Amino acid sequence: MVETIFKFQHDSNVIPVALGLPEEVHDRCKEIIFFSTFTNHFIKKDFFDNDADTPSTLTTITGVLEKALSLSTSESEKLYLLFIFKEVHEKGAHNLMGYQMIEEETDEKAKKKMKMLLELTELKALMSDDDRSELTTPKDMFKRIDIAKKNMYNFENYFNEVMYNEPKN
Repeated sequence: MVETIFKFQHDSNVIPVALGLPEEVHDRCKEIIFFSTFTNHFIKKDFFDNDADTPSTLTTITGVLEKALSLSTSESEKLYLLFIFKEVHEKGAHNLMGYQMIEEETDEKAKKKMKMLLELTELKALMSDDDRSELTTPKDMFKRIDIAKKNMYNFENYFNEVMYNEPKN
């Protein structure tokens, strides 16, 4: 039998709880991955003009993973982070790409169209029967990106702002 650090709770349908972890570990690991994805991008953009000069730790998925694992506070958190990494990173990278498109768009008409699509996505999410607490819309993600930019090198400040003081529209 394989030794594990998890204390399985087979009667739970909530993955972190089923693994014997506090439910909050999911939120923390998710935000660690988002933060690592966003800040690696901004550091690359702000400090390196040439892709050839940029360290691979800022340009690769393994660089994001390495940074995320360094922000984990326990072995069980690291394992859970590895468990959810691919899905969360893809979501963060996809939204970062959309954010960049809006930020870098110079045609005002195109920019307005993109922002309208963003608002429609938000409206659709609000009208959905899905549990809103698990639903993260592009607008929610764009707020996270702005918070990550503002707190570029400090995950704890980012996390506290996202989880406890999320700015209102």
